[in-house]
Amino acid sequence: MDEYLITYPQGQDNQNNNILDEELASAFDKIKSKNIVMIFETCYSGGMIDGSYDLRKSGRVILTSSKEDESSYPIFLLKSWLFPHYLINGLRGKADTNSDGYVSAEEAFNYAKIRTIRRSTIYAFLLFIFHKSLLIQHPQIYDGWPSEENNKRELKLVPTN
Repeated sequence: MDEYLITYPQGQDNQNNNILDEELASAFDKIKSKNIVMIFETCYSGGMIDGSYDLRKSGRVILTSSKEDESSYPIFLLKSWLFPHYLINGLRGKADTNSDGYVSAEEAFNYAKIRTIRRSTIYAFLLFIFHKSLLIQHPQIYDGWPSEENNKRELKLVPTN
């Protein structure tokens, strides 16, 4: 299945401005860097890393806010969204689980993932009363850094001090 980034404000009414995942992958393939982090905070964003014509490639870490068949939840009181809220908190130092003085993409993801699932589960149970379905958000990661074959190291992003 093809995935799109639907641009604002045109959205679904004018698909000429929407970006197909294959087009996005082609654009990122032109970047010469061996260290790329992509973060997608959109509903169904896991689709960007679930197929053969997507963004997966060596040298990249891709974080998505949800699986390919899930929506993303907002935090209304903070005027934010669950996944980036926790991801940013993690990048500010809370996610440095190995205490090396840096937050890696992988550490930030794991920090945000646990909290996003926990909070969306609470929301899902509250919404179950009205919708009769449990819609829990599960962030996804593709870790191709430093390479797809050898991704044991972490891509350090920001110092904690």
